[in-house]
Amino acid sequence: MSFEREQNKHGDSIQMRRQGRPRKKVEVTYGPIDSETVWSVMGCDDPSPLDKAVVGQLSQYFKQLDGSHPMPLYPLVIAAAERPLLLYVMALCRNNQTEAAKLLGINRNTLRKKLAEHRLVNG
Repeated sequence: MSFEREQNKHGDSIQMRRQGRPRKKVEVTYGPIDSETVWSVMGCDDPSPLDKAVVGQLSQYFKQLDGSHPMPLYPLVIAAAERPLLLYVMALCRNNQTEAAKLLGINRNTLRKKLAEHRLVNG
């Protein structure tokens, strides 16, 4: 394996690029898979009810896509889980942001930012 140094228009070295065989492009098809496949591939013997709920919703999402390319999943799932978590914790703490932040293990300013992002409090 050899490396080739690339240069910008000024002749400055900007990065090392690996020379060798080009990587094979893997064609990925997006479709629903059953939860048992998820658990066996990941080696998960005892999925939690939350694990099952999230995998079930993802499977439904991919079913609805009908082979179309999905949106980026991480922000989609995090936003979907974060909003009800914030609602629950804020109700549990009776809208006391300091206590809610402690319970969540985040800074109060971070909590305020997240509440604003989800339109759960003004600015």
